[in-house]
Amino acid sequence: MVDGPDEAELPWQEAARTLFEKRVGEWTRLIAAGLWKRHPMLRSQVQDMAHEALVRTYVVWLRDPQKRDRNPLPYARETANNLANDAYDKLAEPADEAGLQECERVFVARPSRASDLHGDYAGLVPHTPLDPLEDLVIPAIRRMKRTQRRDVAEMRSQGMEDQAIAERMKREPARIQTLMTKAAAELREDEQIQLHIRDRHRKTRRREEDTGE
Repeated sequence: MVDGPDEAELPWQEAARTLFEKRVGEWTRLIAAGLWKRHPMLRSQVQDMAHEALVRTYVVWLRDPQKRDRNPLPYARETANNLANDAYDKLAEPADEAGLQECERVFVARPSRASDLHGDYAGLVPHTPLDPLEDLVIPAIRRMKRTQRRDVAEMRSQGMEDQAIAERMKREPARIQTLMTKAAAELREDEQIQLHIRDRHRKTRRREEDTGE
């Protein structure tokens, strides 16, 4: 992916090339693993998407000397998620019966775990046959008022790191963490999420009654 040294290579370009040559294998695995987990319908494409995301990130780091001291991985992850979203747009065309059956197999039949969610989302929803992030949290975020806490929640749900969010919003990382905490509290009050939380509590109480705990 990374070309060899160039006679006219500038200092920050040399630093970028050296960094990417050293970390490209590790980063490709990390990005592909994240895509595999978050986008099950695109699993045949995750390696190509991870590679493409790193190529695009490398080009940005070559062109911008201000990127020299920044970690490229959050940018590459965001780029990979954007590529996945573009791929989903192409999949949004009317599906045949086989395609619908595949959607049902992946998104309905497989159980999801709340522990799969990012950071502050962990524990937000119970064990459910739905996909907690895609079917509960993201729709709840879209129902929030347009505020900074919603913006932070949207970017976090896309897999962005706090540092990348802080840079995009031009805020301190501590402020981003505060906004995420407030967003998580607001999401817990969402009517649809509350329904699932109450359902979890009801099942827990019933199980305790059955076992005599």
